[in-house]
Amino acid sequence: MCQLCYDKKSTLNVHHRRYLSNKDPWDYPNHLLVTLCEECHEVEKERMENVSHDLMEILKETFFAGEIASIAGGFINFKIFHSSEIDAAVISWAISNENLIQDLHNKYFEYLSSKTKK
Repeated sequence: MCQLCYDKKSTLNVHHRRYLSNKDPWDYPNHLLVTLCEECHEVEKERMENVSHDLMEILKETFFAGEIASIAGGFINFKIFHSSEIDAAVISWAISNENLIQDLHNKYFEYLSSKTKK
């Protein structure tokens, strides 16, 4: 069934969440593959191009390339605890919450301080 609209009747496509260099389509890890109906697949491809561009432009306003690479590294290790929709909403709320960001900064500096004391 389509993982976006839950349609069980339309033709399904295997959607690649991202493409990997030097990999054949059938050699992808399962977590990068999702079934989408034809309509959702087309919408997702078009929408992803737009939001990918917009996200990069927003990131470039604040961060340098190495910093963006560091953020990406954090997301590589990110574990989904609920549905991706819920986790995306949590991340959006967290990075919009000034108090939470300040607390995270403080905890990060405490962590760095504890590492240098060893």
